[in-house]
Amino acid sequence: MKAQPQNQRRTLIKALAAAPVAVAAGITLEAKASSTMSNFAETFGGIWERASNITMEYARTMPTDKYDFRPTEDVRTFSEQMLHVAGSLAYFGNLIKPSQPPISDFEPADKSKQEVLSIMEQMFDYMEGIIRGMSEETLAEAVEIFGGAATVTKAEVAIIARDHMTHHRGQTTTYLRLNGMQPPRYVAF
Repeated sequence: MKAQPQNQRRTLIKALAAAPVAVAAGITLEAKASSTMSNFAETFGGIWERASNITMEYARTMPTDKYDFRPTEDVRTFSEQMLHVAGSLAYFGNLIKPSQPPISDFEPADKSKQEVLSIMEQMFDYMEGIIRGMSEETLAEAVEIFGGAATVTKAEVAIIARDHMTHHRGQTTTYLRLNGMQPPRYVAF
């Protein structure tokens, strides 16, 4: 694949990141340009709630005695995957609204399934509260992400957080199946 100039790549990333939200909100891309992130917080709040609920179902489905399971030695355990998702929300949430998250310890050492579930619930609620509380003006503010690797809007940070959660939840499908579990059914609405 031919390398794209940096500014074209960023423009493409921003357009691709905005498209699912625009479609979910029933907004055409043309309308989005003229109505800057209208109802984003409300619309995306519902999307976030569904995504976090299905991730919680994955976490509940894995038996307690399998939380330390890892398919191969070079990947995270199931517990580490779930805590990684929860811990990343401290980073993403702080980018959107600088604040102290309710949890600061995301290391899996000696954490029970119930502790992991509690951490996940608290962090999902933390992120949802941030998303639903943002004004259109705040959501349009630019921030640097991943140590300055890109500059994106705060709305895009919320989308990236959801994509990150979905990515790791998808990885744990294999963990569940290798342990004879049926992954929870996806519900889009």
